[in-house]
Amino acid sequence: MDIKDQAWLEASISVHTWSTNAGSKSGRPSKRFAELSDRSKRRKTAEMGRQVPANQLTYAASNSQRTSGNTDASKIIKAITASPTQTGFGKSSCANTSRRFFSDPEATAEITGIDLTIIQKLKIILEFLSSVHKIDEIKFIEFVKETAMHPMSSTLHKILVHAATVTKHAIIPIGQMSEEAAEARSKHVRFYRQDYARKFSRTLCNKDVLNRLLLTSDPFLSLTRKRQTHKSTQPFSSKTMNLLLQKRP
Repeated sequence: MDIKDQAWLEASISVHTWSTNAGSKSGRPSKRFAELSDRSKRRKTAEMGRQVPANQLTYAASNSQRTSGNTDASKIIKAITASPTQTGFGKSSCANTSRRFFSDPEATAEITGIDLTIIQKLKIILEFLSSVHKIDEIKFIEFVKETAMHPMSSTLHKILVHAATVTKHAIIPIGQMSEEAAEARSKHVRFYRQDYARKFSRTLCNKDVLNRLLLTSDPFLSLTRKRQTHKSTQPFSSKTMNLLLQKRP
């Protein structure tokens, strides 16, 4: 081996080092949970979501907000997670959800971000459509013009644009043109088909069901039947009453 190479191999090499402060951590600085991005928040709460049921998480969140003094936020969480089904109003949650949606317009506007005025006006229109009283056509047309918006769904278009025309040409109030009566007889049709109809012929089966429906809908028999207690209904708002046609003295 060459003497020059041997001296290079046996020589010592000094490496400069930099001292760090004791207790410091490497990597990104830690942030508060509120300052994290949505992706980081989902990653941090993923394990909690897998271990704790959703109803317990929402209940704990509602209690935490109420304890912290945020009563409005606590009510909103409770309103979102509560079941809309009410006793005595059927099994379907569509109408019950609508009742909950319009029962508190302020909370609904805060949750959904929809303009409060629109929610309040739609509530008045739906109250009018469900009423069995005649309306003041002129007032209703003016009210609908103020509520109309663009763009809007086909269902909302029918209500805001064509409801006044339907009301004008209808013989009975628009609230009496609903499918509530037909839907109420669905359980009777099922019961009559099961217990009071002949099953060996489709024609005779339908005939027996129709005869039973005609029999039970007879006015005299209906009057002799024990009447059920009417469900309690919420009174109309003053703005809705203003749209209804007042009775002449």
